[in-house]
Amino acid sequence: MANRVKSVYGTDEIPHLWAHGLEEGREIRNARRNLFAIGDTLYSYGSHFPIARRVAGRGGEVVYLYTTRRYSVTTRGHCYAAERAMSGNGRTFHIDPVDGAGRNLWDALTDRKRSALPVAEYFQSLIDDEARSAAAPRIRPATRERHMARAASYLQTWREVHSLFRLRVSVDRVKEPGTLADVRAKYAAQFAAEREREAQRKRDEAERKARQIAAALERAKVAAPLIDRYRAGEDAPTMDDPKGGLRLSLRDIPYPVLRLIRHAGNHSADGGEVETSYGARVPIADARRALSLLPRLIERAKSDGVAESSESIGHYRGMSATPAALRIGCHTIPWAEVAAFCASAGWECPALPSAE
Repeated sequence: MANRVKSVYGTDEIPHLWAHGLEEGREIRNARRNLFAIGDTLYSYGSHFPIARRVAGRGGEVVYLYTTRRYSVTTRGHCYAAERAMSGNGRTFHIDPVDGAGRNLWDALTDRKRSALPVAEYFQSLIDDEARSAAAPRIRPATRERHMARAASYLQTWREVHSLFRLRVSVDRVKEPGTLADVRAKYAAQFAAEREREAQRKRDEAERKARQIAAALERAKVAAPLIDRYRAGEDAPTMDDPKGGLRLSLRDIPYPVLRLIRHAGNHSADGGEVETSYGARVPIADARRALSLLPRLIERAKSDGVAESSESIGHYRGMSATPAALRIGCHTIPWAEVAAFCASAGWECPALPSAE
């Protein structure tokens, strides 16, 4: 008897297999039959809702056509999963599969025998809608500018799509309506004033954050003795600020502090956990494995700025290295703290960026 070909996969696997063309040419689905791919198209619940299509652009480049429609909570989840699977694997264009008249836009893009006019009319309608919204008399200047920016974005996307798919319709078939030029002229003073207000807001926010960071660094410097007490076994050490004011705790150290925990009755070399002052814990064996991965990650980070690994450390998925810090899950740990922990635990520490 011939081996049966697997066609049912986990829901999380379907978008990945489809996006990378690993099961191209046949149907795959999840067990509930509410997410499936047939050939180059991914669907949610049925053929009436195509999420995205994987096509080849000029020179064999991978291109995705991705719907802007959303319906049920489950379908939105399917769309977001597809978006994650497509990310970094090719260019994505947000184009609905059909227009308001029911004409198939994806087929018009990919089938040279079809007219591309519906695609041009689709983009023109998007631009015209944004232009009408931008010309509305009583809206905030920032809202007006957003409508204008979206109109410009749609026009740029049309030009990219036209070039990529070599559409047999003039690129000038889609153009900016004259009302947008009128809006620019009429509200130029408002736009300039709004940009100045936004720039001032950003300056004020930057100054506020700078003051907060300076105050946090000062508190951390004073509270540094709490780190030794924590590593010595004190769970939540606190101290009075010598200059008065707030009582200091480990939360005044602006990064997670690490310590080693040995569990009673467990005397094996890797028995116990590494705990952070933020309450995260991972097995010692996993922490040692993370250290063993660092040299390779750090070397990659030197050239790329950041290096990532999909390794799971405890129940935290993924770790990354930058010139400044190690990140495991959602916890960012400066290299100086990694080195200090290794010294306190008596572990051999690899060469770290801060120590070079």
